[in-house]
Amino acid sequence: MRWTGGRISSGYGYVFGKPQFWDHSVGDGTGIGISSGQVALYSNSGAALGVTDDATNGVRLSYGMPLGWSSSGAISSASDVRLYRDAANGLAQRVGTNAQTFNIYNTYTDGSNYERGFLKWNSNELLIGTEALGTGTALNVKLQSAGSILYFGSGGNVQWTVDSGRNLAPASAGATLTVGTDSAALAGTYFKEVTAPSSPSSNRVVVYAEDNGSGKTRLMALFQTGVAQQIAIEP
Repeated sequence: MRWTGGRISSGYGYVFGKPQFWDHSVGDGTGIGISSGQVALYSNSGAALGVTDDATNGVRLSYGMPLGWSSSGAISSASDVRLYRDAANGLAQRVGTNAQTFNIYNTYTDGSNYERGFLKWNSNELLIGTEALGTGTALNVKLQSAGSILYFGSGGNVQWTVDSGRNLAPASAGATLTVGTDSAALAGTYFKEVTAPSSPSSNRVVVYAEDNGSGKTRLMALFQTGVAQQIAIEP
């Protein structure tokens, strides 16, 4: 079938066995193909967009083509938000070297009233957080693992973990965990009285607080030998 100035006629032929609606002014190979269960939009370089009436393929773009939006109502305007297929099972949001932002909303009234979470690049740092505007409320961020361990890392490696027992530890056995630095020291640490823990392995010490048996809190250091030394006691 052939489209010529709003009139459809037969006899124009088939391309790859599929009947075509052609805009002949654009050139051969450009048009809309219709076959059983499928509609495809063709350009000179081949199929660009396909729609299939099944739950597996649905709407498809040709490889390398983005799904994009522009800030203008004109279809000829360049898109400034684009989604690409990076690889199998990989979706990408990218526009050249421009830093990208992804927002997921909790509430939205308009551009001046909302609550949302964000994942974005800012000054070469990846930020994860929440923000609000207008009638929106500033909300918290919760990082939670359904498994028994939550991992944290830097330098391309996992550096420390938090387990389901609320224990903070280095990710590797035998490694050390430093809290604070000389230039960014902790202002203070709180200890709650506990039952004396088990003795640590060699080259380690456990610091804890306990009742001295007379109602006073004392700070203790327990060594591999099983002998605990008093560091300080409540006056």
